[in-house]
Amino acid sequence: MPDPVIQSRAEKARLGLLAALSSASDLPAPSRNEGLDKALDALAAGNRIWLNLVDDDPRAIAEELGDAMEQGQLEFEVIARLELVVMGPRAEAREQVFDSVLVRLRNAVMADRTLGGQADDVRIDRLHLTQLALDGMENIKAAEIVFAVLLTASDFLAET
Repeated sequence: MPDPVIQSRAEKARLGLLAALSSASDLPAPSRNEGLDKALDALAAGNRIWLNLVDDDPRAIAEELGDAMEQGQLEFEVIARLELVVMGPRAEAREQVFDSVLVRLRNAVMADRTLGGQADDVRIDRLHLTQLALDGMENIKAAEIVFAVLLTASDFLAET
């Protein structure tokens, strides 16, 4: 019999974020750690929106005060970057879809800032618009949305 899957706190937090993003209404489920070539394939196949969650490195940001400090708990920030690509022939319609997608993603994540109990908090750290239109892809608007997921643990590889 195979051993049960054991997941670190960081992975559980990423999966919680992925689940929250997947719950956004009328949006495709995000891929995870795929390359831009997959986005272009999806758009060529007729999709108007592509989402991809990219893992980044977790890091300790502070020691907790009070009881958590006595138990050797630290506060960690697990970074995840969501790549968003919207395709549309007309700039005005593309801008409207793009903004609507941002709002729906934000609402889906902020509906449960603990990501189903897998994190202490989550925040949208920044939005970085990419310049794909300048590279000959004028019918595309793209951005990277950076999420910071906060969790408390003895280390980010711990199971609980």
